[in-house]
Amino acid sequence: MKNKRKTETIKEYLERGGSITICPPNKETDNIGVVRKTTVGPAVLMTLDEADLFYGKGKAKKKQSKASNSIDIDALPEALKNKFINKLREESNYGEDEEN
Repeated sequence: MKNKRKTETIKEYLERGGSITICPPNKETDNIGVVRKTTVGPAVLMTLDEADLFYGKGKAKKKQSKASNSIDIDALPEALKNKFINKLREESNYGEDEEN
């Protein structure tokens, strides 16, 4: 069933006890500016982690020293040192076998 709303006429409104107030015409003034809405669209909600990603300070990058790219073989334990040296020998022999 549809909801039928009755439209009230002015005569019925006045008979009910309503009153009509006539307002003076609006005077235009130069000092009133145009009011515009300040928001462009709906609010964008984000988690604290996302906000930190977008608006937080970046992590300081660590400077890498040139020594970190090389391996100090003397600092390795004997078993690991032997394994590393053997692997280097195998790789160096691998290139020589293909040439012969």
